[in-house]
Parts: sequence; C-alpha cells; structure tokens
Amino acid sequence: MADGKSSSSPRTRTRGGRDALISAGAELFADRGIEGVSLREVTRAAGQRNSTALQYHFGGRAGLVKAVVERGASSVAIRRHALLDRQAQCRVTTVRDVASLYVIPLIGELDSGPFGRAFLQVVSHLMNSASQELAPGDALWSLIHDNEGSMERWISLCDPVLPAASVGRPLHRRFTAIRLAHVELARRARSAVSGSSPLFVSHLTDIVEVVMAVPPSPQTLALLGSAGGAMDGVA
Repeated sequence: MADGKSSSSPRTRTRGGRDALISAGAELFADRGIEGVSLREVTRAAGQRNSTALQYHFGGRAGLVKAVVERGASSVAIRRHALLDRQAQCRVTTVRDVASLYVIPLIGELDSGPFGRAFLQVVSHLMNSASQELAPGDALWSLIHDNEGSMERWISLCDPVLPAASVGRPLHRRFTAIRLAHVELARRARSAVSGSSPLFVSHLTDIVEVVMAVPPSPQTLALLGSAGGAMDGVA
C-alpha cells in the first residue's frame, strides 16, 4: 500500500536531478552565454535544493557544458544514422549530398523544443571560440566525434567528393562549414519561434555546400605556400 512518499528509487531521482541540471544549464547558457551564468543559478533553475548537486554530477561548469553538448549530439546522431541508412541505397556523389546529410539531422533539434534550440545556441557560443584542432577533452569533441559514430560515417562519405584542400589540414574547410552552419542554426533558434522552413533548410545546405566545394583560390594557395603551411592568420 502506498505510504504517501515518492515511489521513485534513489537512482531514478539522481538521474532526474542530473537531467534537470543539463536542461536548465542549456537554457541559461543559451540565453546569457556560458560564462554569464552562475552555477548557483543553474542549480536553482533545475529545482535542486542540494547546492553541491552540480559539482557532484559534473565537476563544475566545463563538465556541465560537455554534458549539454553530449545530449544534443546523441540526439542528432540518431537522426543522422537513420538518414544515412536510408541513403545507403543511393550513391553519394555530390557535395550537396553530404551537405544535406549534415544539415538535416540538426534541423530536428531546431524543431524539437526548448532543449534542442538551446543546444544549438550553446554549440554556437563554443564554436566562436573553438580551435580548429579539437582535443578529446573539449566540449565540442562529442559533436564532431559522437559516441554513436554517425560523424565517422558522414566523414567517410565526404572525403571522396570534396576538393583535397577541403579535407583536414591546413585549411579545414569542412570544419569551417560546420562552424558556419551552427552560427546560422543558433541565429534561427534565437529569432524564429516557428523553427525551420524549407527555404531556411535549403539556404543552409547551400552555405555548407559552397564552403566545402569551392577549392582554395590560386591567391590563397600562393599565400599558403609562402607561409610554409603555417595558418597563424586563419581563424
């Protein structure tokens, strides 16, 4: 017989508290920037009475930001795998094909509700200060190297259709395209209550396609050669 107390187990309550902190952190970071929110505010917004809950689950701000990205990236990866599975029967032969395979799974986050929209804005904040050389400890690592392996599948389709200079060092055109995609997605998440539209999706796919498809100009290659491959002047 029920005794009036919650029937949830300690593990369930702990998991619920962790999830609440991720959701609250995502929305506050999206609205005011990653450094513009105190951890106490996140704890309060998540409804956690224990002031050490955030430290317990994530170790601090960096751990919470990584958890936000990991949750969003995992959701995107599910969509990307499903799209790649459907695409498996068709040959991926153009840069637009691979651009679409990157953009469309992210559109699901734009249309999914508050967390998805906040996730896109948090990623954009991170992209604005990210190096093109990510390390496993970086908050953005799970976006580019998701645990489900969807990005590995996508990259394997990209490389055969992109100009050689768009792949990897030193120009990192693929990462530049990803960065621009997330800037546009975050802008849309902030400003458009209605979410995506066919025009927005096609335009964003155009942006990703063009950045990856256009090879470096003779001028850029000459400057790169004269710099000995150094990229200090490239953001």
